[in-house]
Amino acid sequence: MRRDKTRYKVGDWDGDGRDNLAVRRGNHVLKDINFDGVHDFDQGYGGGGPEDEYLVGDWDGDGRDNLAVRRGNHVLMDINFDGVHDLDQGYGNGDDEDEYLVGDWDGDGRDNLAVRRGNHVLMDINFDGVHDIDQGYGNGNDEDEYLVGDWDGDGRDNLAVRRGNHVLMDINFDGVHDIDQGYGNGNMEDEYLVGDWDGDGRDNLAVRRKNHVLMDTNFDGVHDIDQGYGNGNLEDQ
Repeated sequence: MRRDKTRYKVGDWDGDGRDNLAVRRGNHVLKDINFDGVHDFDQGYGGGGPEDEYLVGDWDGDGRDNLAVRRGNHVLMDINFDGVHDLDQGYGNGDDEDEYLVGDWDGDGRDNLAVRRGNHVLMDINFDGVHDIDQGYGNGNDEDEYLVGDWDGDGRDNLAVRRGNHVLMDINFDGVHDIDQGYGNGNMEDEYLVGDWDGDGRDNLAVRRKNHVLMDTNFDGVHDIDQGYGNGNLEDQ
């Protein structure tokens, strides 16, 4: 049975330019918007069961991230926080895919989908269900983890691969890493997260250690923000 891999979610829930945290408990996603560790939104969405995978993206380009649930090769996207899906995008082969990723691949302000097959990431940019970019990056299933972020602030998301505590970031879609950021303790961390924690337009890393999320804001490998949120390893997947 497939389970949603990430326990904690990251998104710009209020459109202020800074990403913040959420935790999912069943079909409730508890969102913090002001780094105080208290949830400000409780959004009910989807069935919440272990068969669903929850994704986060700005599906309509309004500057606010919202939720989607993936069921097979259908991704049901909500755009207005009402808990009803507004877009049903079919993409990829569903459970046969290595991984589904979300990013703004072309810088138009709307996030879209990609599927990873080995070390190829097939990106759709116009919601037509056909891949427009095939980016080869990393070693595929041998990598520890694939991450997505706007590493240089150009408005386009790109890929990174994590190997232990090194995150190798590509910024120009050429398949060669441009930034090697060392952060955290690698596979000993509970989870690696990506977000624009300070609103400077560049995504950076965080590591989650139980219910503490240690955020770096300036690529120096030292955490600048320690946000406590949720119950850590007791959160639902």
